[in-house]
Amino acid sequence: MVLLKTRGAVAFLVAGLHLLAGCSRGPKKDEDFTPPPDKAKQALEAALNHWQAGHPPKDVPGGPPAVWVVDSVWKSGQQLKAFEILGEDNPAAGSGSAPRYFRVRLTPAKGQPQEVRYVVVGIDPLWVYREKDFDSLSGTGK
Repeated sequence: MVLLKTRGAVAFLVAGLHLLAGCSRGPKKDEDFTPPPDKAKQALEAALNHWQAGHPPKDVPGGPPAVWVVDSVWKSGQQLKAFEILGEDNPAAGSGSAPRYFRVRLTPAKGQPQEVRYVVVGIDPLWVYREKDFDSLSGTGK
C-alpha cells in the first residue's frame, strides 16, 4: 500500500515537472503574434473576398489558420463591390513586431472608392481588423 502511494506521488511530481518545463518559455514576444507577410496578405484577401461575396464579418471559412474579422463598416451592412490590396504598409517594417498593416482600396456597392488600412495580427487565428477598429480596441484610438 505504501509503495502504491509512493508511485502515485512520483507520477504526480513527474507530471508537474513536465507541466512546469512546458511553461518555462517565458513571456510571449511580439514575433509570437506576427504572421508572416504572405499569410497575413492571404488572410486579408480571404476576408475581403468573403465580404464581397455578401457574407457577414466574423469568422471566414477555409482555414487553417482560422481567420476572424473585425470591421465596423462591414458589420453595419455596407456591401463591397470590389477591392484592391495596394501593399503592405508597416510603420515598423523590418522590425518583426506585430501587427502587419495593409493599404486597401475598397469600392462599396454605393459610393466612391476609398483607401483604408487593415491590420493583421496573430498566428492561429489570424485577426483582420479595419485600422480604426483596431485602434479603438487596442486603446490607441486616433
